[in-house]
Amino acid sequence: MKQRLLLISILCLPVLAMAQVLRDPTQPPASVVSPQAGMSDGLAGDLRLDGIRRQSGKSPLAVISGQLYKVGDQVAGRKLIRIGESEITLANGDEREVLRLAPAVDKIMKTNRSNRPAARGNAGSGA
Repeated sequence: MKQRLLLISILCLPVLAMAQVLRDPTQPPASVVSPQAGMSDGLAGDLRLDGIRRQSGKSPLAVISGQLYKVGDQVAGRKLIRIGESEITLANGDEREVLRLAPAVDKIMKTNRSNRPAARGNAGSGA
């Protein structure tokens, strides 16, 4: 019985080791992330803009280095002063720094299917 447990344990080790190197599927590939996209050399340092969340009737939120922030919040000692469509602005006194989303991230507008016009047919034409 002990030999079986030992054998099972040894066979499971490679699976556990592989689980630690899985990449986050929600992040853009490393090949599209550049120093200008989501990272900055100046004021922002290691901060990255992961996303911007907008909901009807609510203030927009920025996802910065995995954390949610709204305008006015402090981010690593800097004040978040603006959330745009694909970028944010941080301030430290008179200095300003802009973080942008990765180039592969595009805004997708949701459409409400109930607002689409009904398909028109030739019903009742009698021809």
